[in-house]
Amino acid sequence: MIFTDKDIQQIEDKGLSKDKVEKQIKNFKNGFPYLNILKPATIGDGILLLNNHEIQAYIKLYEDVKPKSLKFVPASGAASRMFKFLFEFYETAKDQYNRIEEITDENVRKFFEELDHYAFYKELKTTIESAGVDIDQLLKQLNYKEI
Repeated sequence: MIFTDKDIQQIEDKGLSKDKVEKQIKNFKNGFPYLNILKPATIGDGILLLNNHEIQAYIKLYEDVKPKSLKFVPASGAASRMFKFLFEFYETAKDQYNRIEEITDENVRKFFEELDHYAFYKELKTTIESAGVDIDQLLKQLNYKEI
């Protein structure tokens, strides 16, 4: 792998070496070696037991540095399963509806009725608008498949 001088400087600023980073990249490409576990971790042997003062200090440290918001992205396929009904709807949906009640799947109908309440709504709206389309107009036109 070819690193620029800027890359190497950034690697060294993180306390790593070029060889170490190349090994990490190789592991991501080829898979990580199995860990040979010798015994379970126990208090005093791999696990620290904190007293109340230490616990409070770590809580304060977390509160001082935590981000204002967190974003959880499930990597297990949970999101795909959570919105499976939408994938199914898309496969059979008409291009346009006359009334939302024409959608027979209650989950799909509720999804579109409450779309603006979802945490991802602003991002969805921005994405659709970047394609030159207005989501509010699509909703008024009952063009759910386009959304």
